[in-house]
Amino acid sequence: KAVIRDVGRVLGMEFGEVDRIAKLIPNELKITLEKAIERVPELQQMNESNDEKGQLIAHALKLEGLARHASVHAAAVIIAPGDLTDFVPLYRAPKDGRITTQFDGNTCNDIGLLKMDFLGLKELSLMDEAVRLIRLDQPEFDLETVPWDDEVTFRLFGAGETIGVFQFESSGQREYLKQLKPDNIDDIIAMNALYRPGPMEKIPTFIARKHGREPVNYDHPDMESSLAETYGVMVYQEQVMSVAQKLAGFGLGQAYTMIKAISKKRTEQMAEMQQDFIKGSKERGVDQRIAEKIFGDIAVFAGYGFNRSHSAPYSEIAYKNAYLKANYPKQYMAASLTVARDNTDTLTVLLEECRRMEIEVLPPDVNGSALNFTPTGDGIRFGLAAIKNVGAGAAQSVVDARMQDGDFPTLQEFCERVDLRSANRRVMESLIAAGALDSLEGNRAQQFEALDMALRWAQKAQDDRERGQISLFGGEQGDSGAAELVRFQLPEVQEWDEADRLRKERELLGFYLSGHPLHRYANDLQAFATPLASLEQLDEGMPIRVGGLVTRVSDFERRGQRFAFVTLEDLTGAGDIAFFSDSYEAHSPLLQDGKALLVSGRVSVRNGRSSVQSDAAWPLEEVREQLTKSLNLELPFEEVQEEVLTELRQLFQRYLGECELLLHLKNGGEKDT
Repeated sequence: KAVIRDVGRVLGMEFGEVDRIAKLIPNELKITLEKAIERVPELQQMNESNDEKGQLIAHALKLEGLARHASVHAAAVIIAPGDLTDFVPLYRAPKDGRITTQFDGNTCNDIGLLKMDFLGLKELSLMDEAVRLIRLDQPEFDLETVPWDDEVTFRLFGAGETIGVFQFESSGQREYLKQLKPDNIDDIIAMNALYRPGPMEKIPTFIARKHGREPVNYDHPDMESSLAETYGVMVYQEQVMSVAQKLAGFGLGQAYTMIKAISKKRTEQMAEMQQDFIKGSKERGVDQRIAEKIFGDIAVFAGYGFNRSHSAPYSEIAYKNAYLKANYPKQYMAASLTVARDNTDTLTVLLEECRRMEIEVLPPDVNGSALNFTPTGDGIRFGLAAIKNVGAGAAQSVVDARMQDGDFPTLQEFCERVDLRSANRRVMESLIAAGALDSLEGNRAQQFEALDMALRWAQKAQDDRERGQISLFGGEQGDSGAAELVRFQLPEVQEWDEADRLRKERELLGFYLSGHPLHRYANDLQAFATPLASLEQLDEGMPIRVGGLVTRVSDFERRGQRFAFVTLEDLTGAGDIAFFSDSYEAHSPLLQDGKALLVSGRVSVRNGRSSVQSDAAWPLEEVREQLTKSLNLELPFEEVQEEVLTELRQLFQRYLGECELLLHLKNGGEKDT
């Protein structure tokens, strides 16, 4: 099926037709295209024809079975008793140069090599940074001694406030946590294991049984000791192995082989295991129908089941993440922002979470910021190294200069004291445009205009210091003339307008920090649009209007029809909008980066991700005029005098439009229309 779809795409055939042909191939394990042609008359006709479909089949037959692409396991490391080249062919990835085996993991195991998974988690670095920040105030803090029954932590889980918490960030997981209301670490371990394809359908049952809304049942009494801790629900692979031991008399090795056979979909081995399971169960007095049902449940579960020994350490990390977030919110969120500083999408989510937690993220400041994000009494201060084009070396140079001689009062002194070998002109421009020099003399436009002169002064002063030259006027200033080296005045230039200032800010920080272009449309968004942050909670096909700023436009053309995918960002988050054929033709002039839009359409859910399929769009500045149906004016009854009404009448007649006007006369607590 895959080779049919790939070849069809290359040949430029209609997607629907290629998909129909692919679906003619029976859904059977290990079936080949050649066997499918023998069994399906329509495929046989295509194979014998000389048209486009015949060409499709001919190419597919030649390509079937070849490696489609090279992929790299996220954590696997192959270990051999000597040089790897003595045991397995190697491959160098063209993009990053990584060395991988040409054999897949199973083949490496089959030839006797050892495959170990070493998983590096950013959450470990996150916790390390959070602990470092906490110890600035509490030197004795030890993450290894945190209590496992912390009420504040479980309240955080129960409220679904787990943005930034390992394994529990998704909207679906957070919704289930609100229903579960976990009150012990075992609940966290179980939910971590259940939120996987397959076992996920058991989550409502698990929640209902925990809270006593559904009785706990077992297909056989001997299963209770294995499944009691999870209310009779199969959650872990270890439970399946235990059931196989107690019901069918399997040894641990045999039970593990059964799980592997099912998870790897080894049909012949699965059939043997099923016979052994039913036979062993019958010998121990289990009814055959019950044994068959239990094995059927195991076969469904084990295809996706998680092992408890995996879920437990994952959940330990999640619990400690949540403990830090619940008890040390500023330190934890500062650490989260630092770890995600190179990922704009993640930073945007974390900043929104900071707003929800009422933690203010303060703009970068050369007189207040450290290298990374740091907690302060007022909030979290933006880290200098997180500014685009600045980097850790230049940021450290700024911090070192400030720690050595105190705050910077002027641009001139800032340039003179910072090591210009680390902080070049591009770094300085980025610091100014990002607002990191706002605490210095002058506005951003003035600082930008004066930067050339400041850098010339600073470079001369630093060169003179290195040569040991001393100014006659005191200080190390050199000999280029006192007149030029007197402190210069910033030029009188007009500050950048708000739109330009915010645009530069977004380019360098990845988002708007000191303001937002949508603030002036806040009332319009509230009146006419659904917040993009709630898009994931809406059902497929639901009509919706969303508004925001266009931050990305991707145009495409297929078979003569143009369409576009647009990323829209409002004050709560971001969402994807699809403009297909007719909608694209009608609204393409509006699809520009930085344009403020209101979009009407329907919710589309694909692969668990929600977006909007548009049917209409308007510039946000025209929304009130285009969509307002009525204007409501409330007047206190005692102020309704003839001259006021006359003035209002004249005003309304001067600005006639399509909108209905409703006057509400307020008389004490009563209101009449």
